[in-house]
Amino acid sequence: MTTVPMRVKSLNVARYAETFAEFVRRSLEYDQILSAIQGCVDRLPRDYAMLDVGAGTGEVIHALVTTARRPPKRYLAFEPNPAHFAALTQAIQGLGLVEADLRETPFDEGVSLEASFDFVLFSHSLYWMKDPAKVFEHAVHRLKSGGTAMGILQGPYGVHTLLALYEPRFERLTPMLQNNTFSSHELLAGLRGRGLKPRCHMMPTPLDMTGLFDPAQEKALFELMSFCLQLEFQALDPALRAEIIEHVKGATVPVGEKSLWFIPNAVVTVSAGT
Repeated sequence: MTTVPMRVKSLNVARYAETFAEFVRRSLEYDQILSAIQGCVDRLPRDYAMLDVGAGTGEVIHALVTTARRPPKRYLAFEPNPAHFAALTQAIQGLGLVEADLRETPFDEGVSLEASFDFVLFSHSLYWMKDPAKVFEHAVHRLKSGGTAMGILQGPYGVHTLLALYEPRFERLTPMLQNNTFSSHELLAGLRGRGLKPRCHMMPTPLDMTGLFDPAQEKALFELMSFCLQLEFQALDPALRAEIIEHVKGATVPVGEKSLWFIPNAVVTVSAGT
């Protein structure tokens, strides 16, 4: 018997921000992300210029200044989500950046950049691009000599695998805002197809799922699954919800007193002239 795809609406901008907040509460990736970024900027001049594409709530730039103590002299950020832009604006207040330019607009290959940069960062923002490799290449062309463009995004595991398995079960009435079917595998192929020579290494980044499968935590679990699938998980058929949850349970492993779902992130870099 052929299964009829379930008609679903993808998350809107407001719901994306709300479900993303649950992901952030559960993610243990940020120390690893900061370490990868710091390892790159530590090789740059002290007065480096940074382009932050999809700066989100400002967690990265705040950590670069307050934790890594490697603030850029010039900082240009693009963040089109209104809720995230408001948080970004608040996050950088008091950081003492010499030049900070925040733009509440999307970034794509058509954006004209007058200046060049030592460091370009796409931290989980490439999922929003129609052609991520083309946008990444556009940023590479704005690098100074010795500069680096870095993309941090999911590898072909975890959430990416979840979408590959279950996306055929849905008929989306509205497109996904964040394309969670895109991973480092597709980015690397796209960059190589454009003649670039990207480097890639994986980070063992987990989500802390401790206690999340308890009935009392159902709301939080549903919010997290909504973010992963980019739809309202609560609206799915109960049997399908149970099947998806069992899949995630099977990928969640005990580590000490915690239960972790490892969804390895990739760090993809291209240096100027390569």
